[in-house]
Amino acid sequence: MHIAVIGPGGIGCLFSALLAEAGHEVWLVDRRPDRAALVSCDGLTIEKDGKTRRVSLRAAAQPAEAGPAELIILCVKAHETAGAMPSVAALSAPHTKVLSLQNGLGNLEALKTAVAGGNLFAGITTHGAMVIGLNHVRHAGAGPTFVGALSQNKSGAEMLAETLTGAGIETSAAANTIGMLWSKLVINAAICPVSVLAGLPNGQLVKDRRWRALMCEAAAEGAGIAAAKGIRLIFPDPAAAVLEVCEKTAGNISSMLQDVRRGRHTEITAINGAIVRAAAELSREAPTSAMLCEKVLEIEKHKEYKD
Repeated sequence: MHIAVIGPGGIGCLFSALLAEAGHEVWLVDRRPDRAALVSCDGLTIEKDGKTRRVSLRAAAQPAEAGPAELIILCVKAHETAGAMPSVAALSAPHTKVLSLQNGLGNLEALKTAVAGGNLFAGITTHGAMVIGLNHVRHAGAGPTFVGALSQNKSGAEMLAETLTGAGIETSAAANTIGMLWSKLVINAAICPVSVLAGLPNGQLVKDRRWRALMCEAAAEGAGIAAAKGIRLIFPDPAAAVLEVCEKTAGNISSMLQDVRRGRHTEITAINGAIVRAAAELSREAPTSAMLCEKVLEIEKHKEYKD
């Protein structure tokens, strides 16, 4: 399959490499010409359990070079979705499927303006990936991945799940797409901002009683807002789900903490901010998410932002 992955972050690079190793024609779309040239020349280095391997694939700074694709996987930050729309358009043909593998809420609403409903899918993953260098990624933990259709295209979601599973990315088709997205939101709203406050990798958060308690509190709050909206999560115990993800990705540094350390804007307003907004719509409050959002935004103010 001809696949284009937009976004050379940890998950974008990891999934690109795994799909390329499975025999797919993969293009990594990167807005930085220097990084795209490096990947095309030297491939991606994937590090796992102290061992490294190099995976060859092509990269392009101009999306038209990589298209049209049969499948587009969008891995950019939530606040970069609007800016990625021209790339999605350049890579698309009438039957191109688009999979949003992003954090937070609001991404699908932006994509709906340019992608036909039957071709649009959402996904979540519990794989952990850390960017070590321009073309070097550490695979810091594995776990299940889920994809869901935004329409009634169940067969399309099942096909995507089979494609990813065939590349070693264990994936299931989710019957409840909104519940799937909120499940990932609840997990991210607990782990990501707490990791920023603590400055610790996921596994260390579980070992510290203060941070563990704060994560569980945030998870319970987010799950409560979801329940009030009539949304059913894909796990029965949100706190247990958060702790399980931390343990399975113990060596991983959350994407939000990686962004803070690199002086980049975080996705806090699309994650915890989304929970606060959802609570307000219900005339409720989400004090834990509001506090975490405020603290992370305050930390951002003291950083020098980069592209």
